[in-house]
Amino acid sequence: MHQTQIMKYLLIGITALLLFACKTETEKVEDNDEKICFYTLDETQISVQWTAFKFTEKTAVKGSFTDVKITSNTKTDDKNQLFKDLTLKINTQSVNSTNEERDTKLKELFFGQMSSNDIIAKLKKDEGKVEVTMNNVTRDEEAEILEVNDQLFVKFSIDMMNYNLTKSFQDLAKACQDLHIGPDGKSKLWTTVDLEFIANPMSDCDK
Repeated sequence: MHQTQIMKYLLIGITALLLFACKTETEKVEDNDEKICFYTLDETQISVQWTAFKFTEKTAVKGSFTDVKITSNTKTDDKNQLFKDLTLKINTQSVNSTNEERDTKLKELFFGQMSSNDIIAKLKKDEGKVEVTMNNVTRDEEAEILEVNDQLFVKFSIDMMNYNLTKSFQDLAKACQDLHIGPDGKSKLWTTVDLEFIANPMSDCDK
């Protein structure tokens, strides 16, 4: 075999090896890119609902808070980390029960007497609890925490008496006394309130 032919075959072999190596490296980079997903969460993806109770038979009165801020991490490639220490700042003056007269009483007689308009709710996911700070009192409340189809559902209850809200509660109960008279003829406003928030993060891998 002539030297020219040998050189020709060597050049073809080297070129083929280089092309294969470049292709393999490109595929690796592309594969790595496909595996990195970032999850984001903002105020438009958070819903905070509340349920209070009236009458002896404990009839539900439902509402929401429309002004909620996220004060924890809002973007990460680890969805579990996004949920793990989720912290919400809830503006109580944004209370909405779809009843303007009731909302005014809640804002003025109840929430208006607190030391701050804000409720801070910090999820302690690993402990199954929510740390609630309200009216200068901080407590851990047992919570039901569920993850369904990338959504986070957190439910817990608070007793208003545990947050130094006795006077606020009494003032509200007095102002709404006639409205809280049930079928048994007794006026009753319960001190417990159920809270639920739903987080629905977005993933750039869905795009």
